Amino acid sequence: MILARATVLGVLSVLGAIALDTRQSTPDLDDGAEAKVLSVDCQVAKRIVFQRAQNLTDWEQERVAQAVCDEAQKAGYDVRWVLAVIEVESDFDARAVSQVGARGLMQLTDVTAEYLAALHGLSPRRDAVGPDAEWNVRLGVRYLADLHRRFQDLDMALMAYNAGPGKVRELRTTGGLSTYRVYPAKVRQAFERFHDEDRARREAMSLSK
Repeated sequence: MILARATVLGVLSVLGAIALDTRQSTPDLDDGAEAKVLSVDCQVAKRIVFQRAQNLTDWEQERVAQAVCDEAQKAGYDVRWVLAVIEVESDFDARAVSQVGARGLMQLTDVTAEYLAALHGLSPRRDAVGPDAEWNVRLGVRYLADLHRRFQDLDMALMAYNAGPGKVRELRTTGGLSTYRVYPAKVRQAFERFHDEDRARREAMSLSK
């Protein structure tokens, strides 16, 4: 379930199936400009998480927003893609559980979460009361990034996140992927809405000055 920070730097008109790693594709930025981009990304993540993740405490919201910002930066994704995946997966309900047992904001099964935690050396907080939403987000973004590297295509990675990499690999060979293309389309719609809302918000703020 995510895509590159290209948007923040004005490259968002390209919404092709293959995501760009903006750490390589964006113009060279000095440290100050790069820090400003990351600061804007983190502010967007914080604002949306605080608005939408209502069943988390303020402290948990802070942790989740920081996790979205950190992991998006590491993977080369625009934070809005991570937020779009969270919306489609769980509608920002940290306690959501699917019919197949996937849990949390990024809807990971226990088996997948345990595998990813071991792979990336991430453990849930020992002081967590209930689901560790921050841990779930960090694992989910890293899982998507792993799938993105494996399939070399964001839509394929999103389908694999949703349906399982084995299923997508099989159907890519035998045909029948069209059924699963609904998922990346939903994520893109959520991403575009977050982007449009943020742009409208910035324009409104500039007019009020």
